[in-house]
Amino acid sequence: VPLRFYIGADRSPVEYAYLVASWQRAGYRVDIPQAIFRGKLVEKDRQGLRHIYEPMLRQHYYSNFHMDDDSIRRYLEHIETIGECYLHAYPSSAKAIAACVQRHKLRVPPKICGVLAGSENVTPADREVVERVLGVRYFSWYGHSEKLVLAAECEQSSLYHVWPTYGHCELLDEKGAVVTSQGKRGEIVGTAGGQEAHHRDDCD
Repeated sequence: VPLRFYIGADRSPVEYAYLVASWQRAGYRVDIPQAIFRGKLVEKDRQGLRHIYEPMLRQHYYSNFHMDDDSIRRYLEHIETIGECYLHAYPSSAKAIAACVQRHKLRVPPKICGVLAGSENVTPADREVVERVLGVRYFSWYGHSEKLVLAAECEQSSLYHVWPTYGHCELLDEKGAVVTSQGKRGEIVGTAGGQEAHHRDDCD
């Protein structure tokens, strides 16, 4: 049974504003469409393509639950028709797309501007493959459902920078003391609105 907890009604819009500000470091603008492969079960349209379009935010959703080679080929063909866009995906979905392109020598839509990847762990090897095959920057961020901590990469590196105005983030050791030494492992603790949420992610 999934854990349930209460969050303020304003947290999702606030999170989205910070995400957009983070993505802008990778060149993203709100007027650029997104090709999204994240968590939405998309039914087939009249052409048999698992695609829906949400015009408010210019978001093209494709089904990341259907990532066989033929589906990925059709997704890429459709992405080429939407022009300039960013690929917004789970890291596993971005990896599957890159692997399919490499395996079948498929054409990469030339107007994909970058990959915005989050919600799963990112490995250096997967990042290298996606960047090499798709020929664009791989940009990642860290967040969680409690919406208390948000961190993102920047223009210069793949290191995560915590947004200090989003929520109060601390890294605590096993005794509950703040970690101040570089390279020491701890637990991320986020605080907002006077309430504390222990998000059990171990980080260096």
